[in-house]
Amino acid sequence: MQQPTRRSVVAAIASLPLVAACSSGTSAAPSTPRTPTGRTSTQRPGTVQVLGSVPASQLAAYRAHVSTGMRLVSEVWRPRWSTIAVRVVIAATGEEFARLTGRPADGTVPAVTTAAGLVAIHPALWTSTSAPGRQVVITHELTHVALGQGGLTGVPLWVVEGSAELTAYRATGLPAATVAPSLAREVAAGRVPGGPPTDDVLRLRSRTVLPLGYQQAWAWCTFLVDRTGLEAFTRFVRAADAGDSGAFRRTYGTTPSSLGPTYGAWLRRQL
Repeated sequence: MQQPTRRSVVAAIASLPLVAACSSGTSAAPSTPRTPTGRTSTQRPGTVQVLGSVPASQLAAYRAHVSTGMRLVSEVWRPRWSTIAVRVVIAATGEEFARLTGRPADGTVPAVTTAAGLVAIHPALWTSTSAPGRQVVITHELTHVALGQGGLTGVPLWVVEGSAELTAYRATGLPAATVAPSLAREVAAGRVPGGPPTDDVLRLRSRTVLPLGYQQAWAWCTFLVDRTGLEAFTRFVRAADAGDSGAFRRTYGTTPSSLGPTYGAWLRRQL
């Protein structure tokens, strides 16, 4: 099969800029993953399961997305997959998705990684996005799995969601204005953020505000990588995820607010 060109990838994914796929964080997601039939999982580390009461062609496509996503996550984070149980469930209905995750059944959230590391996918993801869009969502969630971010508390949400968005979009080759169109409009209107989005912005569930928050998290993390490289960024995220409140200053030698003017200039160049 002919490989897609960069232009075709851009066209395919442009309708899904920064989909709001999330870790469970403080949601009411179940702490113990269950199969679609309700049985508790006893999956061993180092195994990969992709389950769901969906047509075989969809299940095969999702398995391919998971395989690709694990490879993309490995390129950034180099996790020890042999110590991680990867479990992905494609919910048959919105109600099943809500039961697995504690999130709304209406499809406003396409996927969630629960505190137990289960990736639950809303059935609407198949019809509401392109294949490249589904890949972005799944790679995002697998970043949460690899880093153990599903149940983190006390860590700024921009660290958790921005690290996953950066990983998910890194391999697409998409320009910043395509990845973050809402942010691009804000910058063009003179509303330039001076740092990462707050937790409150990333928790909002509005169809318009939530994507903007994720785009801001992606942009801030991309800025940090451009500034000092991927190795420093991954080291910072791992330390922050572990609860090190001084990780940012030790890694970047300053505070996020002090980088505001430099970040604003970077955004204007990118967007």
